[in-house]
Amino acid sequence: MIRLISLVFFLNIGTFLFGQIGIDYAYLNQSYPDWTQLLIDNQVSKSSEKPVFQNAHRIGLEYWLRVPKYRVEFFPQINITRQLSSYISNIQTTTLESDLYGIDLKTQIYFLDFNGDCDCPTFSNNEPIIKKGTYFIFSPGAYIFSGQINQTTNGIDLLAKETNSTFRLGLGIGIDIGLNDLFSISPYYKYELHRPFSWNALGTIPLSQSGNDASSTSTNIAGHVTGIKLIIRFDY
Repeated sequence: MIRLISLVFFLNIGTFLFGQIGIDYAYLNQSYPDWTQLLIDNQVSKSSEKPVFQNAHRIGLEYWLRVPKYRVEFFPQINITRQLSSYISNIQTTTLESDLYGIDLKTQIYFLDFNGDCDCPTFSNNEPIIKKGTYFIFSPGAYIFSGQINQTTNGIDLLAKETNSTFRLGLGIGIDIGLNDLFSISPYYKYELHRPFSWNALGTIPLSQSGNDASSTSTNIAGHVTGIKLIIRFDY
């Protein structure tokens, strides 16, 4: 999938120069409850007060497509999400890291101005921002999970790596705010649900003791995504 993401980007880079692109940043507050409980069971974490990958950051690059005559706009996006959790005890330090390499096919529906002809999201008219700029988000996607466990026990360093893939779906709301004919900003919120998947290496920690049965490492995943994107329109 990483190669596919790179291919899509380079094939479209010429189109980006003559269309509209978005540069996206998001902060994630999420939940991996079964992985958090697994660390407690394996005595890596003492309680659920420090959940696995509770906080994360995502950056993305997207391109704009639009349905003629209606305010339905499509923003295919490539992105990467960075996650990190650390746990320290008297004899060991455990660090969990993961990168999510994703493609999201985001759709924005401007439900307050569905039949409008607004030249959005960058616009220079005097129409109300809420009417012209508010949109509903429907965002299915897929990603590769690349996870790594680093553990130091009594001075001995151990490492485990693993990759997997799954799907996610985001639903939310946002608003476009036109700064001028070239730039807009668009704050948004969405709630994401992920198809459960397993991180088998997580079931083997403490790595020095082979941990629990790896078959128990599947988890439900859900989270809140709060973001903002800078929209640049080159063809205006």
